[in-house]
Amino acid sequence: MRLRLETMAHGGAAVARHDGKVVFVQGGVAGDEVEVGLIEEKKSFDVGLVTEVVEPSADRISPSCPWFATCGGCQWQYMTLEAQHRWKRETIIEQLRRIGRVADPVVHETVATGDGYGYRNRLDVGVVNGLPAFREAGSHRLVGVDACLLAAPSLARLLDSVQPIRNARQLVLRVGVRTGESLVVSKHRSGRLHEIVAGQRFRISGRAFFQVNTAGADALVNVVGEALAPSGDDVLLDGYAGGGLFSATVGRAAGAVVAVESDETALSDLAVNVSRARVVAVPFENSEPGRADLAVVDPPRTGLGPDAVSTLLRAGPRRIAYVSCDPASFSRDVRLLDDAGYRLVAVTPVDMFPQTFHIEVVGVLEKR
Repeated sequence: MRLRLETMAHGGAAVARHDGKVVFVQGGVAGDEVEVGLIEEKKSFDVGLVTEVVEPSADRISPSCPWFATCGGCQWQYMTLEAQHRWKRETIIEQLRRIGRVADPVVHETVATGDGYGYRNRLDVGVVNGLPAFREAGSHRLVGVDACLLAAPSLARLLDSVQPIRNARQLVLRVGVRTGESLVVSKHRSGRLHEIVAGQRFRISGRAFFQVNTAGADALVNVVGEALAPSGDDVLLDGYAGGGLFSATVGRAAGAVVAVESDETALSDLAVNVSRARVVAVPFENSEPGRADLAVVDPPRTGLGPDAVSTLLRAGPRRIAYVSCDPASFSRDVRLLDDAGYRLVAVTPVDMFPQTFHIEVVGVLEKR
């Protein structure tokens, strides 16, 4: 069928309508006229795949990566970076309106973190015939590659140096973009390296979570710091503190920092990176961190949920910076917090993951 694609959906597909039914079109860009083959038919919507671009959108470009058609790491390389920023912002607005029931959310323009390539400081790879490999789009099948355009230059060199890969089925490759350090983590080998974000040096253990975009981490710290603006009289609560990204940077201006984290590896790094913080080593939703004047939370993709929101309410901060990698769970939690007396002031999207539909969100909420 031939369709004119109207908008972009959460999850990266383009959206069209046919015979009164919504069609989610993979491989499409809003504004395209395309031929579509249906791959799934549901009662209320269909899912299709672009088989031919009849008339391209003004936002459509040719993908730069030779493996783009098979590798599932990127979804939006066929879209200009400016359009990616625009549609990521629109996705957040739509999710806040539909799920969060926020009628007119204030969502700032998306913060760019570079030119869209060469930004990742970590790659998790499988192995196929001695080559590093990523999962095929929508599949568990591995696609062998010999390079990744998203890798920072030092990570690209590390990726090249480990080939051919022997005696391993999976590797984690990491670099400190600003320290020059590198690390290869396998089943029988770990270690640690260091990175610098917002002028602060961080120890990062081999398997620990840390933001994969170093320049993006700078941007997150800037947005959270401006939103909270702690003073020497403030207690800052850092929920899901990880290795201490926000405790060590935004927390420098606070009088005291309470960091809540339960992962053992992260706790080890946290003790080194933020020695002055009072650490609460239990899951955030089960914690009793005490009263706080300000809070930053950066939960996993599933978001806070009712129990973690209750923890926040017991702490009673006057202002919250909520960092999220999922607009849907973020919007759900905005509704929970609104019901509990916190008003959404503004949201800033940060493009931590160019060439993909993924987006990092910083929402600021104030106690009424």
